[in-house]
Amino acid sequence: YEYAPLEVSQGFSPNNSGSNETWFIRSIGSYPNNNIRVFDRWGILVFEARHYDNYSVLWDGRANTGMLSGKNLDQGTYFYVIDLGNESKELTGYVMIVR
Repeated sequence: YEYAPLEVSQGFSPNNSGSNETWFIRSIGSYPNNNIRVFDRWGILVFEARHYDNYSVLWDGRANTGMLSGKNLDQGTYFYVIDLGNESKELTGYVMIVR
């Protein structure tokens, strides 16, 4: 069984313009047991989600963990770790929020 290739968007702009408002990960739905963690530049976990699917489970630029939970995160670069929930190694990289 071959999974569709994952394409992780390198940025999004949650500014209520109506486009590119959330972090899009192409083919993430092929990995329903995924776990996604996003950290700020100080290594603090600011977003975590299981079963990310771009639709009902998604990231709109707000923190959902820690002291900033529920607040819009600052424009900038964030580090992500994506565990696909299978035996493959975690994917890591950077995503930018542009407001």
